[in-house]
Amino acid sequence: MPEILSITEIVTQLQQYTHYACTALLDIMLAICIYTDGKYGKIYNKVLLPCCIAGFVLNTIAYGMNGLLSTCFSFAVALIFFSIFYKLHGIAAGDVKLIVTCAVLMNVFYTFGGIIIGSLFAAFYATYKWMQTGKSRIRIPYGVFVGIGFYVYQIAILLWN
Repeated sequence: MPEILSITEIVTQLQQYTHYACTALLDIMLAICIYTDGKYGKIYNKVLLPCCIAGFVLNTIAYGMNGLLSTCFSFAVALIFFSIFYKLHGIAAGDVKLIVTCAVLMNVFYTFGGIIIGSLFAAFYATYKWMQTGKSRIRIPYGVFVGIGFYVYQIAILLWN
């Protein structure tokens, strides 16, 4: 006879599976964006929009109203914070949308961890390119470094636990 699970156990499993789904979706989205930003210098909305919608839906299903509010908070904080860098011409609009989508899928705190690591890699790359070319204005495929930063951050979390 199969074991009957309590509501708490079912909800806990649902939340865990939703987290796995968001992480897998994030990894796939980042792989696509690393490729397109590195090769074409573009991050496509047709990749980001479905992932962003899926983040809202999955977090709402798993965590109810708290999940929706948390996702809205992450969306708003990431959008406002990184729009400042966009307005200062530090990053492109596609990079802002990529970061906001990452925040929707995971949360804003997770996103800042990946961004910090990715920004360090981008700074090393910019320094290298500056020393190589001597130009003060260098185009950096920031989406590539955001993706790498998230992957390194995920590996660090796995190793830490």
